[in-house]
Amino acid sequence: MTITKRKVEAGPSVERERWEILDAQGGVVTGALFCTTDTRFCDRWIRTLQIGGVSTQPVHRRAGHVRELFTQAFREARDYGWAVSHLHPFSFAYYRKFGYERICDHLIVDFPVEKLDFVPRGAAGFEEAKTEAQFDEARAVYNVFSAGRMAMPRRVNLERFPVGKPENGVMFLHRNGRGEADAYITFTVRKEFCVNRLCNGVLTVKEFAYENPDGMRAVLGFLRMYEGEVERVHFENLAMTPEIDFTLRHYMHTAYQIVPDIMARILDPEALLRANAYPRAAGSFALRVTDPFDVAAGAWRVRYGDGVAAVERLDDGAACDLVCDVRARAPLMYGAYGLDARLLGYMDGVRVDGDPEDFLRAFPKR
Repeated sequence: MTITKRKVEAGPSVERERWEILDAQGGVVTGALFCTTDTRFCDRWIRTLQIGGVSTQPVHRRAGHVRELFTQAFREARDYGWAVSHLHPFSFAYYRKFGYERICDHLIVDFPVEKLDFVPRGAAGFEEAKTEAQFDEARAVYNVFSAGRMAMPRRVNLERFPVGKPENGVMFLHRNGRGEADAYITFTVRKEFCVNRLCNGVLTVKEFAYENPDGMRAVLGFLRMYEGEVERVHFENLAMTPEIDFTLRHYMHTAYQIVPDIMARILDPEALLRANAYPRAAGSFALRVTDPFDVAAGAWRVRYGDGVAAVERLDDGAACDLVCDVRARAPLMYGAYGLDARLLGYMDGVRVDGDPEDFLRAFPKR
């Protein structure tokens, strides 16, 4: 059996290839989409492999074909420049076999529209975005908003922007007092017909981005313009916007649902060590990463201070403060957990051989 590659999209924001394993007759045994894009790591963009659409014909399952695809991708990671890989798993246990681990969850939030009473109602500065120029202004807001929000994809143009599709609803752009766009929101409104009127209205927020607190609060106040038309506000995902959550006030009337979401797999630990945002206080640590696929294995010493760091590759036998398998490394580098030295010892795949405090200070919860 052979692996074939077919380019299905080549845009400035993302390049998609369809990788397939074919049998002797040319039939597809296993296939997946391998997408090259940039995602946020702290304030920087890193080259990222996003994998989706993994599928195998039933008669060929349990034969190691997906492993063959992933192994080939890991071998070629340096050629493509991938520092990390992301995917939405159908099974967390399954993808852990390839070195992936959960780095963030999906946070669904729902509450009655009248519980936005803590912000002033208003529509000043808002306009419905309908033109490409307006969409491009919103894209610029997104790229400012995404800074420091881990794993968010880069949007070079409108090809990865949620506009122009009915399922994404409408977009409203907010302008500040200087006429500059500083926030936007996309949402849908769904209502039911009840005997002789429309009822049970739900405003579903698809995407919400802002550059500052004033822009965020203005958008929340704009949602109040729908009081009397809808009963509830439903946020599809607030995981990347904790400031909205702690701005809410009526928590007893708010429903939360957490759904485990994205897994990550480190492909180039040194690239992430160099891309990390370090504290001003000085510190140093030595880290070893083990990897059964050998793509991310190695040891490094990091010395940091004043927000910058020097990263040095160490010999295989060098003593290290932390030894992590590649799976455990992903949530640590992405700041998925709020850990101290005591809790670090509970993580599967992590061995503490020295003082971990400087490492924990460099990779806090994000």
